[in-house]
Amino acid sequence: MTHRGSAAAMFSVAALLATRSASAQSTEGLGRYERPVQVQLSVATSSVLVGSRYGDQMGTLRAIDIATHFHSDGPMLMRLDAWAINRRPSADNPRRDGLTQSLALAIVASGEFQIVLPYGISITPEVGYGCAPRARGDFEATQGRSSSTRTKIGWVHTAGVALRWRHFVIEQHLMEIVDADSALINGRSAPLSFGLRF
Repeated sequence: MTHRGSAAAMFSVAALLATRSASAQSTEGLGRYERPVQVQLSVATSSVLVGSRYGDQMGTLRAIDIATHFHSDGPMLMRLDAWAINRRPSADNPRRDGLTQSLALAIVASGEFQIVLPYGISITPEVGYGCAPRARGDFEATQGRSSSTRTKIGWVHTAGVALRWRHFVIEQHLMEIVDADSALINGRSAPLSFGLRF
């Protein structure tokens, strides 16, 4: 099966499970700021917690994440994320192999384990897997080679932890996109995101 076929099959299953989970949930036991299905909008930058050298990040990171959370009566919650991650060289991370910028689009299905604390605070470790249907790198012209753009499809592994108070969420992610190094040079990144969940 091709990467595209595998990705389509995997996310069809993920969507089916999410739909069944959402339809089987009740609002019983949910807090004031919780609903059976919630949407989170976040922006992210290079992490100051992990450090810009994690995975030899390819310059400054800017990202947008749109996530849907599905509550359940069990200990694990379901989450689906859509990421757009842009990286550019910086003074601390100069151009490597002529890469001037990269863009990765990723879809990730994750499991979350929410730890509820007093005063409306929660801490949530999470782990996920998904695909990057588009990973693109733009390369400058070098001696003997003209400028070019490389595009690949990759797979995504993620882990992270979220700190939430009411609608406000801070998340630290560790993300690795594999099978796309020819476009991204290095698929590891550590986005630190700030978002609102409704």
